[in-house]
Amino acid sequence: TSCKKDEPKINVVFPDIQYEVDQHIQKYKYMAVVYIDSAACTYCSFSALTMWKHLTKNLAENDTGVLFIIRHSDEQLVINSLKTHQLTIPFIFDKGGAFKKNNKNFYLTKGNVFVMDKNKTIIMAESPIANGKAWERFVKIIRIENKKNYAQKEMESEL
Repeated sequence: TSCKKDEPKINVVFPDIQYEVDQHIQKYKYMAVVYIDSAACTYCSFSALTMWKHLTKNLAENDTGVLFIIRHSDEQLVINSLKTHQLTIPFIFDKGGAFKKNNKNFYLTKGNVFVMDKNKTIIMAESPIANGKAWERFVKIIRIENKKNYAQKEMESEL
């Protein structure tokens, strides 16, 4: 679901991987973050992620990038799976599960996907590509966020 006006803003914490995340966020206004935990079926997770490869163009048209954060005990298996599925989407390893431990203040939805802005504030707590309705909500949220950003820049320029 999307974050509503009266809900408190939730910022994401990226311990130990802050620099790498910042490098990816710079390229886009928004970032879809896909968290993969080794508790899930590795084959199933990576097979489902092939759809991300096909939808990154649609997301990029909405100034949204994709970043995988992966917690897995066998990093080489992950790298081989990404190569097998020809996924060139950026990924970062969550060594020791620090990301998950430091972000208990929000619930990772089924699929463990959320969309955040450059300030690392969650603007949508679900996968924008889960289904047609989720995509419509995503586009609506991006439009609203862009309008807010435009209005804020207008106010700042008047000062």
